[in-house]
Amino acid sequence: MPHLEPHPLAALFPAIPDNELQALADDIRQHGQREPVLTYEGKVLDGWNRVRACRLIGANPWLMEFDPASAKMTPEELVISANLRRRHLSVGQMSAIVVELSEKIERDSTRDALAANLPPTPGRPKTALTTAAEMIGMDERRGRDARAVKAASPEVFAQLKLGTITLNEAMEKIRVPGPELEPTVAESELQETKAASAATFPVSPMAIPPPTVAGKPAAPRLSRKERIAGAWLDVERVFGAGKYTKWLRDGRLTDDEALEFEKLASDADKKQVRTVMLQNRSFREAVESLTGLNPQNSIEDLHSRTVRIGGSFVGQIGEFLHVVAFGEKARAELLERLAGWPAK
Repeated sequence: MPHLEPHPLAALFPAIPDNELQALADDIRQHGQREPVLTYEGKVLDGWNRVRACRLIGANPWLMEFDPASAKMTPEELVISANLRRRHLSVGQMSAIVVELSEKIERDSTRDALAANLPPTPGRPKTALTTAAEMIGMDERRGRDARAVKAASPEVFAQLKLGTITLNEAMEKIRVPGPELEPTVAESELQETKAASAATFPVSPMAIPPPTVAGKPAAPRLSRKERIAGAWLDVERVFGAGKYTKWLRDGRLTDDEALEFEKLASDADKKQVRTVMLQNRSFREAVESLTGLNPQNSIEDLHSRTVRIGGSFVGQIGEFLHVVAFGEKARAELLERLAGWPAK
């Protein structure tokens, strides 16, 4: 077997767990390798898990060189499109990928500037995280949260990327404090005046505040089991207690997704997720419908996003449904998905 290693773009996405890798290896042994491993710049651009599976069974992988010109897409577009279409990544994993992709964009920007004998832009480029979030199709706010997790604890960030914890759980683990603001000039002068007065004059008894009355003790921290139970109550409130509970608990919604549902910004968002899921779509697809569009999206924005994710896109802003299809196959798939969509 030739010596192969993953391309930096491929390394953005977490490797599949051992049980899935063994299943892939068994499938390749029985049916052969159905998709080629794409290489670029001497490294594996797409198909690193297939290479790992072939190593398990001692088989040589089927390799093919990626040509951006003939594929009519960049290496970044290929990797993102292939992985988001093929794999079921959690919101937390995708937010971690946004962070690492933004870091790669920063490194490439600095390298290109040096190659062109231009001084690199000091500090973090303002557009790096924004660009990465747009490429992945994620809300930039989630990327900022994941970046804060990585800065506070690389170990927690590694768990987030593997998908063993959610983004909300990662944020709870690190308890990122708010930024401490520097006092203004006026505030500094006021503090100095107070300090000088305290040093010159004794404190008047009238200025001593009365003793504080002990307030209620802080509420005990809920266990994960209790938080999940509370989240499911919120789910049942929005979906209708009893009517859809069994349908949701039969694999349509996990406990982690219920926790994420409870933390959605508003009841309007929760009702939109309900509407999308009742069209037999996953929770992830429903959440993406909240963050995938904004009223300023142009036709070019939607077309670019559609190409990145493999050919079709459905999103909703309020009561308006936006549908984009790229190619006849994607058009047919969209028509099938949209059958019975309620008219607004």
